[in-house]
Amino acid sequence: MKNDELKDLLDSIRLTVKDDCLAGQTITTYQLPKEAKTEKVLDVLPEHFENYKKVEIDEKGNLVLTHPDKED
Repeated sequence: MKNDELKDLLDSIRLTVKDDCLAGQTITTYQLPKEAKTEKVLDVLPEHFENYKKVEIDEKGNLVLTHPDKED
């Protein structure tokens, strides 16, 4: 996966998270494309979501983000 493809993936994930937040969800499950399911990409993804309570890749290869608590 090239840098511009990774950037597009991160942008897509952030949009999904935003939509989930607006819908009142506290966990986002994002189905990663086949191209992103490489060790190199999977290792770097958590670095881009450090402010989340939990970042994991489930057994199906989905990125699961537990949102941080909302600040009032």
